[in-house]
Amino acid sequence: ELSQDSKVLVTIYDLAGTPVRNISVGYLQAGSYVSQSRAIYWDGRTKVGERVASGTYFYTLKADTSTFTQKMIILK
Repeated sequence: ELSQDSKVLVTIYDLAGTPVRNISVGYLQAGSYVSQSRAIYWDGRTKVGERVASGTYFYTLKADTSTFTQKMIILK
């Protein structure tokens, strides 16, 4: 959820902290983006199109004034 209009960027990292993929979402209006139709989607591929291995990854969501980092697990 965004409390104010913001430019949004999501960066996905592997366990070593190496960026795997950047997803520039663009400028979004304040509001709820938790429904499947409005959520950010990552296809499990690197920036060059290779599928990532199963394991633990981290994603950082950056909005104009906020940064959030969470862990996710990819299982194949």
